[in-house]
Amino acid sequence: FLRHTRSNLLAGILVTAPRGITLYIVWAVIEWVDDAVTPLLPAAYNPETYLPFRIPGTGLVVALVMLTVIGALTTGLVGRFWVRTTQKAMARMPVVRSVYGAFTRNTRNYHAADGAGYRWLAERVRMLDPLNPQIASALAKKLTDWPRFDAARGRLQRDALRFIGERELSGDVREVVDKGLAAADDDS
Repeated sequence: FLRHTRSNLLAGILVTAPRGITLYIVWAVIEWVDDAVTPLLPAAYNPETYLPFRIPGTGLVVALVMLTVIGALTTGLVGRFWVRTTQKAMARMPVVRSVYGAFTRNTRNYHAADGAGYRWLAERVRMLDPLNPQIASALAKKLTDWPRFDAARGRLQRDALRFIGERELSGDVREVVDKGLAAADDDS
């Protein structure tokens, strides 16, 4: 009887513990976001000022709405200007290489079927080249592994290299672009 009861107790712990821990972590994150965001709300929009109870998740909803609004603004004209300006400032920071490198390892966005990821990287290379040719050439090198991909993505990567090569470049970036395009010509 005791062995059977002990087995049932262990089985119950093994079944409920992961779910309980997950629920606790989710609840803790919601509370943390609420505690950080809710005090920032004006009194007229904060339900805690006129309701006799607290609504869990209010801060989380507000944070998600704000992030969505920021995303919508950055896709507009003013947002693109702001993004370009902040990217120029970020280009002067040593962290840039790892951040842009991380983007190029983000397969879903970087290797988008429409080539937007390659074009985005090519624009950053052109922007960074006058500021830091070594980082720009390292980023441009990401566009030279086109033989590893299907023909359509390979063509889009070569188009991005051609886009970079349309302007005056530093020796470092010019070398990477010319080698990448020469390999494409040899393959054709």
